[in-house]
Amino acid sequence: MVGDAGIPAMTLLVGANLIKGLKGLGKQFPIVVGIIVVRFIALPAIGIGIVKGAIHFGLIHPDPLYQFILLLQFALPPAVAM
Repeated sequence: MVGDAGIPAMTLLVGANLIKGLKGLGKQFPIVVGIIVVRFIALPAIGIGIVKGAIHFGLIHPDPLYQFILLLQFALPPAVAM
């Protein structure tokens, strides 16, 4: 039950750290938005391309669970991926 809340809690912590950095360290808003866009949109899109390309070239098996685990590595925030 507690473990189910781990990933959402870590995502909230990452967001809180970004907001704290925005206010406390004098970071500009576009920099924080750029970090969020790259981490949550660009990296998962790149991950999809890498995994689908590896399947196409026969480097990995087309098992849906295995693909999901590989894509999860691109989609999780760094604090959760540890």
